[in-house]
Amino acid sequence: MRPQTILTLGGLLVATLALVTACTGTFDLAVETAPGPEATLAALEAENARLATQVADQEAQSNLGRVAYVQGGDVWVRELPDGEPRRFTDDGRNSEPRWAPSGRWLAFRKDVEVWVIDAEGNNAHVLDNRAPVNVFAWSPVEDRLAYVSGSGLLRLQAVNADGTAAAMLVPDTSGELGQIAWGRIAWSPDGRRVAYAWERIGSPGPQRDYVGIWSVEAQAGSEPIELYALPSPPQDGLILAGWTPDGQSILFWRDPLFSASAAADGLPLLRLPLDGGEPVEVADFTLLHPDFWSVSPTGQQMALT
Repeated sequence: MRPQTILTLGGLLVATLALVTACTGTFDLAVETAPGPEATLAALEAENARLATQVADQEAQSNLGRVAYVQGGDVWVRELPDGEPRRFTDDGRNSEPRWAPSGRWLAFRKDVEVWVIDAEGNNAHVLDNRAPVNVFAWSPVEDRLAYVSGSGLLRLQAVNADGTAAAMLVPDTSGELGQIAWGRIAWSPDGRRVAYAWERIGSPGPQRDYVGIWSVEAQAGSEPIELYALPSPPQDGLILAGWTPDGQSILFWRDPLFSASAAADGLPLLRLPLDGGEPVEVADFTLLHPDFWSVSPTGQQMALT
């Protein structure tokens, strides 16, 4: 009886590979084995990291905060990304909603008045006993408003969001200095000072005889400091933009011949070092809207329109 040769599947595979090798040359044979504990642990850690990233992304998307906007003359608030809109006013006379830094309060303009309301739509109250408010701005570090109040008395004041701790920063001086026109105001990055632009109409007028930018500490009884003024009589206007992130310079535009049409087309943005020196140009022909420029978190770059 002839001997029988029995090949297992593995032996058949080796035999086949040996036959192929005989025809084509050498080959590398790798046999996959079960991963060791270290490899398994590394794979699990990688998967956990991937899942954690997905969860973090979902949480970030669900914690985008609230957006306030005006629709039909009323202030609406909506939770992002897909919350139901809530209507905070119903008289159709509102504009300029601005959040406090904590997100717990919202200021907005109602005709010439400025109102403050909490983030749930409650506790609404008006600034300065319904006096006209020319400009207003939140502190960057606390829920405190600075504003210029009108009704014949132009003065710079500050008050907490809940209406407490009101402080007169710059009293009305129109009787002493003549007719005063206030421009924009801007808090310093640390919330300790408020910069403001103003101009004076000479007597008998109507020409301006002073244009300048000043700053004052954000507490009652402080003495304002002149930062920059144009030679008298001024031929141009000064429009305050804000502070640099380090608080060491003021940004502003110089408006040639007080020209509204030139300002509408855009003006060069200037930086004034507070430690001395003349203004230097940062960018040419930028639009004057406060929301049309922004500084990077590092303070090293600016985005301009």
